[in-house]
Amino acid sequence: MQNQEGPIADKEMETSVSIPISEFDDWANFADDDIMQQQSAIHAEEAKKIPFVGNKEPLSMLAAEYESGSPILLEKIKMLGQQYAAIRRTQGDGNCFFQSFMFSYLLFLEQLDIVLQGNEDSISLDELIIKSRDQSISNYVCKSSVEPMGEESDHVDIAALSDALGVPIRVVYLDRSFCDKGGVCVNHHDFVPTFGDHSNASSHSTEPIKPFITLLYRPGHYDILNPK
Repeated sequence: MQNQEGPIADKEMETSVSIPISEFDDWANFADDDIMQQQSAIHAEEAKKIPFVGNKEPLSMLAAEYESGSPILLEKIKMLGQQYAAIRRTQGDGNCFFQSFMFSYLLFLEQLDIVLQGNEDSISLDELIIKSRDQSISNYVCKSSVEPMGEESDHVDIAALSDALGVPIRVVYLDRSFCDKGGVCVNHHDFVPTFGDHSNASSHSTEPIKPFITLLYRPGHYDILNPK
């Protein structure tokens, strides 16, 4: 037994000391850009394990992620279950907002085509396509600068996209915040398109515009919420 264990132990020891010391140099010698690039590479590698857009999952699957975490988040997920039936996850590669939006938007267009066929008073797919190809609208989306890919989208990006395509978007926030009056509540923000012609604004209905697309925001990431 000693003859068998000896070489194995020696081999393990050789393996443990054969790693170059230079690979574990002091982090102080690394520039911030180097550290960020390494973290981005690790993040991108992990993101590849998740599809760009996943299948529908019950919200109980989301709650399972926080079973040993914050009770506030668990309570908020429970409250989400009153209005939403499922979550559809997106890949966390920095473009999750656009992936979530485009999937939901294309799904909405498909449903629009089915439901509104033959209804002359309703907006058509052709009108939506023309609107999305309009150069002035396209330029408005950019808002004088192009958002780089792989960067988290903020309110300005979402508002510009909502205005350009005329699509109301709701972003539901899953965080540890409390209500203004105390207690637990789920906050959301509705991005409602604003149109250039305000002359007929008084003739428009004062009814709240129902969002076509609902996204769930957790710090640094967007997923899709499916209403009941």
